[in-house]
Amino acid sequence: MAGYVFDDSFLPGPVGTMDGPEGTGVISYGDYERRRFAADLPTNPSDSHWNEWVKVREGWWEDWSRDTVGFIREADPNPRHEIYLEDPADDALNPNLRNTIGLDFGRVARHFDFVGAYTTFSYDSSPDSGMKAARATRDILSKLREVVDPKKATIYTFWVANPAEELQPGPAKYPTADQIRLICEAALRSGIQHLDMYGFRIGDYRVSAKDFPKVAPGSGLTYPLTGKFPQKFLWDRPEILDSLGNYLRSLNAR
Repeated sequence: MAGYVFDDSFLPGPVGTMDGPEGTGVISYGDYERRRFAADLPTNPSDSHWNEWVKVREGWWEDWSRDTVGFIREADPNPRHEIYLEDPADDALNPNLRNTIGLDFGRVARHFDFVGAYTTFSYDSSPDSGMKAARATRDILSKLREVVDPKKATIYTFWVANPAEELQPGPAKYPTADQIRLICEAALRSGIQHLDMYGFRIGDYRVSAKDFPKVAPGSGLTYPLTGKFPQKFLWDRPEILDSLGNYLRSLNAR
């Protein structure tokens, strides 16, 4: 990507799903919002001014997206430096976020060059583990098309690491190259323009209060490097790199 990515822009709150009874978004409002709204801020749909409150917040989010993209384009007018917006699928495609944080994702997304909803899958040894992830990919990208303009350029990002194995001893066994390929093919058949596999190299993000001063970035041009999770991410899994690399390079010829 030779551009700009806005990732996790819409704060997730308590864990939930797209089909859950309640929204999962959490956002804080203060004096600025009270002044702009010119009424007591409602806290739930039964309060007065609730529908007006949702409408106003939808407008604020669109103001943010329009102003953000405009600011970047003023500083960098090169259209090849694309501007991406993506959030976890459970947030971007959650209709309940309209009530909880006033988000109309499709309305916000239209100002960006590319838009996406990214995913994290769990993998195991079952024969259909990869197919389940591929089906979920198709479902998510279909829902994304229902939310955004069908002509909108789309990106698909998915984790190529297995959360269940990340902190376990020994090298990761999953996802396999075949499981990754199944997801890639499902995404490409769904019409995405950019495919991003997240988790090629990730450093150890855990740090104790005692060790924090040693790893906290300073004001210089360099910063301390964290440790690694051995053989959990793609760069450190040579058993799948060759076959997966050959497949990915072949996509350029399509």
